[in-house]
Amino acid sequence: MSKPSLALIPTAYKAGKLYSVLPVGGAGDFTVTRNGTGTFIGKDGLIKTALANEPRFEYNPNGTFKGVLVEPSSTNLITDSTTFDNFSRRDVELINVGSLDSPFGDAFKLIPSSAVGNKLLIGNAGNQSIGTTVTLSVFCKKGELNGIRFYLNDTSQRFIAFNFDTEILDGLVENKGFQKLNNGWYRIFFTCTLNGNSNSFLISAFNNNPTVSYVGNNVDGIFISNPQYEINDGVTSYIPTINSQVTRPDDVITRNNAQDLIGQTEGSVYCEFNRPIFGFQPTVFRLTGNDSGLNEILVRFLSADSLQSLLRINGIVISSITSSLNVSLYKVLVIYTPNSFRMFLNGVLISNQTISNINFNKSIIRLGHNISSAQFSGAIKSFALFKTALTDQQAITLTTL
Repeated sequence: MSKPSLALIPTAYKAGKLYSVLPVGGAGDFTVTRNGTGTFIGKDGLIKTALANEPRFEYNPNGTFKGVLVEPSSTNLITDSTTFDNFSRRDVELINVGSLDSPFGDAFKLIPSSAVGNKLLIGNAGNQSIGTTVTLSVFCKKGELNGIRFYLNDTSQRFIAFNFDTEILDGLVENKGFQKLNNGWYRIFFTCTLNGNSNSFLISAFNNNPTVSYVGNNVDGIFISNPQYEINDGVTSYIPTINSQVTRPDDVITRNNAQDLIGQTEGSVYCEFNRPIFGFQPTVFRLTGNDSGLNEILVRFLSADSLQSLLRINGIVISSITSSLNVSLYKVLVIYTPNSFRMFLNGVLISNQTISNINFNKSIIRLGHNISSAQFSGAIKSFALFKTALTDQQAITLTTL
């Protein structure tokens, strides 16, 4: 296999810069822009904070490298996510128990009383209008009780309920999920479109039976921390707030003037990445001569499990390849020549299309976003360019999991 002209395995960085392994000397280094801090899960499984313009190296809970995190801008509308101050308590007690190995900051023990209908009302999110898509999330851990239920305070009262023992997540919502962290902590979340104005959601604890009317004993409970309420169709990295809403800017990772590294008439583009959390047509990578969108090669998701590779010349789509694959890790390779356009995905040739004329001045590389808008909301583990068209066998070897 020929040597790549550019190889990015995100490990080394400084503020504003993400270093490539190849070429030696910095010609392949990427510029990183995020005009504010951002959080990520470190190798120890705890949430870390990156300073402005620093890339965020995300890890899985087991300590394996996940990739460089790329996300759109988002705002945590909850004004006191670290303290739970000024939240209404209905027959529950909330006790600050310190860090308790929580992913980020202090944890709180939520203890249901012996009254019916105990719950914690988390508000201060502003009155969102009908039709707004929102995502709610919270970090939580089993205590004496083994379940958490939280639901949206609008006319539908949609909810999710999570059992820590079985790791079963129930609920009638548009999208839901959980992320297992270290030390018994989880982050659970759900997404739905409002059918009534809302500015809050409610949390309650239960043992085995996730009903709203669970009756506690004033002693047993669960642990919670760091709630988030955002206007998005999916959950993003945690945004801490104290006394006001906070916005995390988007991540922009770009290499300009890279024409010497990109094969102009033929070449191969490789990327290994994790499944995006959400987003409409989230771009994994894009090669273009400018940001007009008239000439480009890009790979993007059309839906949660539909990956598209697209070639556009002079504003006209010359080739479009789409594949459905519901997995968590993707290895994709796009190969182009003056008369063909191919995509390999996780060791399989998805399509080999005949085209005519792919020659345009490709000089800009964008990772995880299209033009100036970050869209991917996921982690890119590696990226490489080859100035030659790899063979089918080379492509299969490179993309096999």
